[in-house]
Amino acid sequence: MKSIPIIILFSFFTFISRGECQIILNQGDSYDFTFSTMNNNSGTSFAWPVSVYVGYENDLLNDGESIQIELFENTLVDSPWQTTVHSQSGFLSSVNSIIFSNSESNWGDLSGAVRITMLTGSVEIIGLSIQRNIATDKYIVSASIPEPSTYLLLTISSVICFLLTKRKPILAGN
Repeated sequence: MKSIPIIILFSFFTFISRGECQIILNQGDSYDFTFSTMNNNSGTSFAWPVSVYVGYENDLLNDGESIQIELFENTLVDSPWQTTVHSQSGFLSSVNSIIFSNSESNWGDLSGAVRITMLTGSVEIIGLSIQRNIATDKYIVSASIPEPSTYLLLTISSVICFLLTKRKPILAGN
């Protein structure tokens, strides 16, 4: 019987969780992603040496909204080796942005950085995936975009576990 309130509480916080991973960028906001390695991955790869995919929630690049994606060789203090601006009228931009680069020399060490800046409007980013092809090998890294309610659930479950492990003192004579 003692576990029923815990199950109800856990179910409530699981239910209110949106279940989506996203980062909301408003005009002037940036999201930076730095990676130091990529995973070797088999499967179909793009014909381009470098591809970067940015996924948006629904069709959030509306008329007048634009986003800039910069690719850096090693760190964000380097000068970007490619800068692309996507807008509502851009290639596939209402659903996602894809950058293809013919550069054989960039990200050859499988490390680098990406900066996404909202120039006008706002957008919800739900995914960022980077692919680098070297000869016949395909390397991939994806940004881990956390769900905001995940932190809330972890905090609440930690507190509950602490309270459950706290023992009541044993009274003498009982």
